[in-house]
Amino acid sequence: MKKDSLRNRLSWISLVLLFWSVTPMSAEQFGLFTYEVVEGSVTITDYPNNGVGEVEIPAEIEGRPVSSIGNAAFRSCDGLTSITIAPSVTSIGNFAFRDCIALTGITIPPGVTRIESGMFQDCSKLTRITLPTGLNRIDSSAFKGCVALTDITIPPGVSIIGSSAFESCSALTGSITIPPRITRINRETFAGCRGLSGIIIPPSVTSIGASAFRGCSGLTGITIPLGVTSIGEYTFDDCSGLTSISIPTGVTTIGDNALRGCRGLTGLTIPSSVTSIGDYTFNGCRGLTSITIPPGVTTIGAGAFESCSGLTSIIIPFGV
Repeated sequence: MKKDSLRNRLSWISLVLLFWSVTPMSAEQFGLFTYEVVEGSVTITDYPNNGVGEVEIPAEIEGRPVSSIGNAAFRSCDGLTSITIAPSVTSIGNFAFRDCIALTGITIPPGVTRIESGMFQDCSKLTRITLPTGLNRIDSSAFKGCVALTDITIPPGVSIIGSSAFESCSALTGSITIPPRITRINRETFAGCRGLSGIIIPPSVTSIGASAFRGCSGLTGITIPLGVTSIGEYTFDDCSGLTSISIPTGVTTIGDNALRGCRGLTGLTIPSSVTSIGDYTFNGCRGLTSITIPPGVTTIGAGAFESCSGLTSIIIPFGV
């Protein structure tokens, strides 16, 4: 009996310990902030959707440092106009401020090194943001749909910019310099940024994804670095203001619809390294008057020169 009683008691203690190990940490409240304490520091996990005006995230809550803002913590807080984040914060989660449609300005503390996926997606009134100099990564859709954002400087230490990071930032103006540590421009990174007049691509870039600059109608000229070997589908589709583009020797493939609708393009040199031109590649490039296809090209896709109404001369090699 004594052994059975001891066994039962030990089993009960084991169940209690298991319960404490799997039960999530209870949330606490400080003003309008919901938070959790993780290893002695505070993570802001939620803020009510009906909050309005300016918000200041404190450096401490109940004597503990505020170090992070959790995933979607302020998502859809559509009455917030500005947010000041304490310097103690070093981590901000995915979609933290997504759909904060009244937000016009925000400060990012110097300790933050990564802008997570969708962090400011569809913050349609955000006009200004300063990124910390120590930033090294901007994830996918981070600023997608920030249609009021007029200017942004990408810190030189950034080595990754995710797909659609600045897609549809239609109010961005002037020129953007891509940092020297970037090796790939991902798909749709700047798609729909129709106010941009220039993009400086560093020599480190070896790959440009599909639709990377699609719809950048204000872009007037661009130089592609020597290390790039292919131009993806829809890369410069509908860049109607583009008057010049430098395609380097080394590019072997120009993808489907890559320069479709570039009606301002008046001249183009296709390098001798190109072996394939995709479907509808130059469709609607009505400013082109003549074009020479290099001898190495063996394939020209359907509709490659459709609606090139100004084209009077074209040389096609025997190998096609």
